[in-house]
Amino acid sequence: MKYILFAIFLFAFVSCQNSNTTEQANMDANKLNKTDSSSAYGYWQIPTKSRYVKMNDNMLSNGNHLFYYDGENIILSLLTLKVWMWKSEDDFYKLKTKWRQDSLFYLPPFGTWVYLAQFNGTTFSKTLQDSVIFEYKKIKSDEISKIDSAILKTRNPHNYSTKATDKIK
Repeated sequence: MKYILFAIFLFAFVSCQNSNTTEQANMDANKLNKTDSSSAYGYWQIPTKSRYVKMNDNMLSNGNHLFYYDGENIILSLLTLKVWMWKSEDDFYKLKTKWRQDSLFYLPPFGTWVYLAQFNGTTFSKTLQDSVIFEYKKIKSDEISKIDSAILKTRNPHNYSTKATDKIK
């Protein structure tokens, strides 16, 4: 249980990182070439056995172990940390994305651009604490576990005019 709580805390902490406004202002100017990013389309998952890494007395997790990228948007699950906040019915969201060179960013419902992972032309990966690398493997939709099957649902892009205080439907 404490590992799950630590993973949630770590995910929340990591999600608050990368808010450098200079980088955000230059994101459009540094988009990845569309032809380079087409191999990035699809479902990406960190293999189950690689989702947590023990480092000293701590367990590290990337937070997002699964996402779908369609060339413009990303579908992924986000944790709603406050009971009063608006959230989707299944905590999966279809969100805007931007590239900065080889790095993919997404815009969460109520925040600033968040770094997701780096794309090297064949795989996505994210490095934490300068040494722990989480690598996403491209998978087919029929390889998605039953627990994560909500990612397969057809959904509209998130309406960014929704406020955190709006009522949950």
